[in-house]
Amino acid sequence: MKRSRTAGFAALAFCVLLAAALICVFAVSHRAEAAGALPFTDVRTSDWFYDTVKYCYENKLVMGVSATKFEPETNLTRAMFVTLLYRINGGEGDYPCDFPDVPDGEWFRSPAGWARQNGIVVGYSDGTFGPDNRITRQELATMIARYLNFAWADLEEDGAAASSFTDAKDIADWAAASFDRVRALGIVKGDPSGRANPEALATRAEAATMMARLAEALLGADSAPNIGGVPLDRFAFAGDPEMKAGEIADVKAVVKAHSGVDIPDAGAGSDHRIRIVEDAALRRLSYRLEEKDGDLVLSLYSIYAVNMADEILEGEFSLRRNLTVPEGFSTVGTFSIPSVYDTSGTFEYFGVTDRNPLSYKVGDKVTFRVSLLRDDRLVSVPYFIWTFENDDGIVDSGEEPGHTGQLFLTFDGNKAPGTARLNVKSKSRKGYTISAIDVAFSGSVVFNYSEIGPYLPAPDDFDEFWDAALLEFEQTEPEVLESFDVASPSSYDHYSLKLKTGGDPAYVLISVPKNAEPHSLGINANFGAYGVYSMGFSDVPSCISVNVNPHSIENLREEEYYTNKSADLGAFESGGATAKDSYFYGMLMRDVAAIRYVEQTFADLWNGADIRTSGGSMGGFQAVAVAGVYPKVNYVDTGITWMCDLGGAASGSTRIRGWRPELSEAVRYYDPVYFAPRIRGTVTISAGLGDTICPSCGLTALYNALTCEKGISWTQNRDHGYGGGKHGANYYLTGSDPVIAEDPIALVDTGSAVPAPSYDENRILNDEEKTLEAACEAFRKSKIYRENFATSDSITEEYFSGWIKSELTGKYGLPSDISITIDPDMLEDLKAEFRDQPSGGSLLANFEYTVTLPSGSYFDAYVRVMMLKG
Repeated sequence: MKRSRTAGFAALAFCVLLAAALICVFAVSHRAEAAGALPFTDVRTSDWFYDTVKYCYENKLVMGVSATKFEPETNLTRAMFVTLLYRINGGEGDYPCDFPDVPDGEWFRSPAGWARQNGIVVGYSDGTFGPDNRITRQELATMIARYLNFAWADLEEDGAAASSFTDAKDIADWAAASFDRVRALGIVKGDPSGRANPEALATRAEAATMMARLAEALLGADSAPNIGGVPLDRFAFAGDPEMKAGEIADVKAVVKAHSGVDIPDAGAGSDHRIRIVEDAALRRLSYRLEEKDGDLVLSLYSIYAVNMADEILEGEFSLRRNLTVPEGFSTVGTFSIPSVYDTSGTFEYFGVTDRNPLSYKVGDKVTFRVSLLRDDRLVSVPYFIWTFENDDGIVDSGEEPGHTGQLFLTFDGNKAPGTARLNVKSKSRKGYTISAIDVAFSGSVVFNYSEIGPYLPAPDDFDEFWDAALLEFEQTEPEVLESFDVASPSSYDHYSLKLKTGGDPAYVLISVPKNAEPHSLGINANFGAYGVYSMGFSDVPSCISVNVNPHSIENLREEEYYTNKSADLGAFESGGATAKDSYFYGMLMRDVAAIRYVEQTFADLWNGADIRTSGGSMGGFQAVAVAGVYPKVNYVDTGITWMCDLGGAASGSTRIRGWRPELSEAVRYYDPVYFAPRIRGTVTISAGLGDTICPSCGLTALYNALTCEKGISWTQNRDHGYGGGKHGANYYLTGSDPVIAEDPIALVDTGSAVPAPSYDENRILNDEEKTLEAACEAFRKSKIYRENFATSDSITEEYFSGWIKSELTGKYGLPSDISITIDPDMLEDLKAEFRDQPSGGSLLANFEYTVTLPSGSYFDAYVRVMMLKG
């Protein structure tokens, strides 16, 4: 992890340094002259500043300008003073500095960088530091006050300090509070006339005196651990519900290491807490630590980064004298999150929009925030790649750095009622999709929800066609053509039947509760989704359940049977010359026949009122269509309903197409959107805003076309059959709900607090990795590897990883326990390119790989290969 502040001031080191000095200098009287004389010829024992200069010199806080000169009356520069504060803070650590007038190699570069990082100096309005500018007394007072805030120095006021300065009105507004604070502490005092002289230039003698006073005050401060004056043993720990027990334990361990106090869990009866909260207004990769209303609060830009809390607190606490947090303390910093080099764990994309995704109006901008989680925690990747499309026909794509673990994208809203969809995946430094992260984000928003209907109107004779179809369905009385032996559980009777219909027979599975009271059961008809397979039994309490195979094929057969049937059926959804010739006509005929069989056969158990249809995808289409054809159905439960708004695939339509049959006059008669107004019962729909098979525009059109009692549940990032992930956001509507915008969510991108890394230099190599780098580079420069391959199937991961390992261990000195990993996506791309080569042709490519040691050290490399075909 890259901390914003390194451990430049460990508490123990600070106390030893000051205690040793102050015991010698201040134990009797800090004005007493020590036995050893100063080497400076311009500092006499009679000078008012002699003792403080001597103390600062002996403790290496303020040095001379030469071996014999101190120059007490020389004005102090800004570079000099930040160096004094840096030294009193321990004077450790190498800090980068982004001031343009502080070049590399300057003696004050690390002190200036340290002061800049910790808010002790902010620089001028033009971004410069002004190291050679002479410092005024009010600038000096301001820096001391900022240092006290940074160092968590909760100091007692000096009772002998003047109540005010006679020239207080001359102190600049920006320095007034700081000057007043250091006056009350006795660190900065006025002249004999009681004047602050705020704009006077500070001298080296004055600075030495203030440093000695500051050091004495710090050593004399009460070191008992407290927050805002409240002892730590009166605190309890209160974590966000998203925190795991291990993370809570880690944070508690950090607090104990720096304070010696065990903080109990929340609920221990304390009025004061250590809290970790989410603040979406923070810059990405940023945190804020503060004392707030008697609590210690660590705010993170995302609660999914909470596993960084122990490292953040460790970095903060290691800078301070001890865990003594002054009242009103507040600081901000940055951190980094783990990178996906180790691809173990469970990955999930979690995405939200800046308001309810169903509530956008035409022309509204929309912002997406997409987070990549591993085991519920943010992780970084080199890049996010994204594609965007909407029902206006706009398609866009791009890539963004993924080092923050989050992607923010804002798009213009649709110009007409419709939907827009964003898809996000992870991309490696080499430019390939990261195969181990086998999830993506797919999410949508809807503009003018209530105005979305089918792209094309229903066929003119739609109702007449299906009224006639129902008469045909009812002309054949369903009967059992064949019964198959099945075992029944203790509480249900199971039947596997082949039923007669007006067309191909229906194969159904029926479950009936044993010992049911007469006329106590409803009928639950469930229909199969796309594919060729066996249905299963559904044991639903208080229901006679019938599961209908969508095809006229047997249930409960061996796998080979369905494999052969799949080949026979082919593209069954391609439609027919007329609506009645369609494969779907026979499918619905079988569905209605199964329901009618159950009505008649179990009339003594059926309650005579309740018939429920259900199914998902193609089963959802059947559930809606059967309810639209067969008026006895009084409840429909349909999920991710297939084939909605088939007209959206018409020539000239820009609606997101999804996957559905090609539009034809015949297939239009099977659009669920047109069946919707015929349904008399209650309909509940579950839908995915990320569904790439059944686009959200079609499901919205279905919902709006229903005139009965209805409700719909939308899940963001739910694709076809995929549930949206552990953190998927759900949105509900009922027929009585107006679609009203919720309060906006604060998703405006505040930007990353640290720049995106260059992914050619994504990390600093350790010594082991430098050895790997040297060997891989020597291997790369040695030659272009040439090899003949008869077919692309010969280009295997095993072949190349074995060859690379043999070369690196046999010729370039790497140990035998290295492992070689080849990106499978890259390999597939190269194989595809190779297949396109003519016989005798060749393909020159950079073959990329990763070499890894058992310790986890690794290096990404490549070697040039010439693959000859034939």
